[in-house]
Amino acid sequence: MVEIVCRHGLTCRWTKASRVCRTDWCQQTRAACGSDDTAEKTDTTPSAEPSETAVEEPDEVAATVNQYASIVAKNEADLREQLTTMGECDWSSAGSLDPEPNGIVCAMGLLTLSYGAQAMSVSLEGAQKPDAPGYVGAVPSEIELLVADTIESSTTLAEAAKAANDDRCALTGDGKCMDLRNQTWLAMDDVEGQLDAWGPYTG
Repeated sequence: MVEIVCRHGLTCRWTKASRVCRTDWCQQTRAACGSDDTAEKTDTTPSAEPSETAVEEPDEVAATVNQYASIVAKNEADLREQLTTMGECDWSSAGSLDPEPNGIVCAMGLLTLSYGAQAMSVSLEGAQKPDAPGYVGAVPSEIELLVADTIESSTTLAEAAKAANDDRCALTGDGKCMDLRNQTWLAMDDVEGQLDAWGPYTG
């Protein structure tokens, strides 16, 4: 069914099947409409093309120095305690790390030290990842190098302490264990230096 204009300028609706104007739809009588001198109204308006809306990427959230300092402070207390405890172990001995006979503090402390260092590096890395639970935003330029160095030193310590623990180097310094002990000791010293460097921000 289409809408047509009759020769008298009147409007009615025309059914192609019957080729006649439906009188109940016309404004006047059937005589007002004809099939020869009528013009179909054609909608020439172009259909609107769906427009593509540009999706803007959200700007990266900028974190503050205090936010990163609080992350370090949250992990620092336990890590410093572990560093202090393991600092009293006998790292140069060819025997057990524990200076006391039958002692287990240093033997158990290697794995605890590894976990503490890992917690520090994972927390600082997660703070920079938008999909991580601990995300706070991009590292401020003021502490960008400090954050990177802290992550690196903590990761090194976590891996060295775990390797020493896995090879049971808390019990003996023979063979490669002396090398693993030295790596752990040096990494401990490095991490302690990084924590000290955070002093102006966490103190």
